[in-house]
Amino acid sequence: MQNPDRTVKNPSLLWSQGALWLIDHGASLGFQHDWPRVTEESPRLNGWQLGGHVLQSRATELQAEDAALALRLDRGELESALDAVPDDFLSVTRRG
Repeated sequence: MQNPDRTVKNPSLLWSQGALWLIDHGASLGFQHDWPRVTEESPRLNGWQLGGHVLQSRATELQAEDAALALRLDRGELESALDAVPDDFLSVTRRG
């Protein structure tokens, strides 16, 4: 999330041991570029900017995968993970 230069046409990918790995998710987390407007539903409301993505032809089941994976991670686990992040890391700084 700390690499905002990544776009749908410029993701970081790694080919290792015969498999392709997505190693930078800046392109899939577009909401990260406007933290003051982020809500709990932002990632789903804004959708994933699939148009023009280098992996567009392979991303055919995003909604089904999202629904399945969301069932595996409950709110308590997310809150616990967030509690472990230092407040300074999450503070929003305004440039101006």
